[in-house]
Amino acid sequence: MHLDISTIPGIQKTGVTLTALIIHEEQWSSVLSPWLAGRRAIHAAFGVSKKQELHANHLYKGRKKYCDTQEQGDRYGLPLRNATGRIMLTALAKNSGFTVVTIGNGSDGGSGAIAAIRTIRCR
Repeated sequence: MHLDISTIPGIQKTGVTLTALIIHEEQWSSVLSPWLAGRRAIHAAFGVSKKQELHANHLYKGRKKYCDTQEQGDRYGLPLRNATGRIMLTALAKNSGFTVVTIGNGSDGGSGAIAAIRTIRCR
């Protein structure tokens, strides 16, 4: 089992969410194949290196340079970043050997925090 713990520095006024894919070791190779197919499709379409980690925060808010060349990067605006997410999620949806867990913590209007945990088993 591998665990990647992500931390978010600073105070988040509007709350945060953390989503993780939990993949059992017996399912790893069957999940890896569509994952790599998605990454190859993204590289072919937009020039995003297959070795680049895709983080939703950076991808959807334009906070990171993902492309191999400056020319590709100049064209890689929000519509193409959104398409990148769709390509990756579509590729992953072709396999069902994982569980998606989302943990959220958001403001409820002043009296405290609302916390939610949502799990989707993809089998």
